[in-house]
Amino acid sequence: MKMKIVFAALSSAIVAMVVTGLASYVYHGKVFAEILLLQKTLELHQSEEKSFEAYENEQPEIGVWALENHLEFIQELDDIDYPKEKELQLNSMLTHARLGRLWSKLGDTEKESREVQESLRIAEAIGPMFRNVRSKEALWEIVDKFDASMNAND
Repeated sequence: MKMKIVFAALSSAIVAMVVTGLASYVYHGKVFAEILLLQKTLELHQSEEKSFEAYENEQPEIGVWALENHLEFIQELDDIDYPKEKELQLNSMLTHARLGRLWSKLGDTEKESREVQESLRIAEAIGPMFRNVRSKEALWEIVDKFDASMNAND
């Protein structure tokens, strides 16, 4: 009889330790995921700031390079299912539009057109906020507002 009580107590203690250990792994996994999301969010904003600075202040070729690198980073985040999809879409829309502007400055109308069309496609996909952005002129107007806002934050 004593053996059954000791066995039951030991079994309960082992089960409690296993459950506590699993709960700890789940909790720490959640905390790690939140830290990783915060890190990726900070990296996204740093990439956006650097590419915007190059777009605004450097030669068009350097701006193109920086914006294309920023688009690659946005794609990397999309590939890992970054949960802030609308933020990525907005960032991508603005980046493609800015690339279009720089290609225009460099005289490459084909690349300008490609980037503008991609930006307009993304604007439509974002939803009601940008559904009326259907032309290059409307796109430039939106980009100008965002650019002014970015400059005001500096």
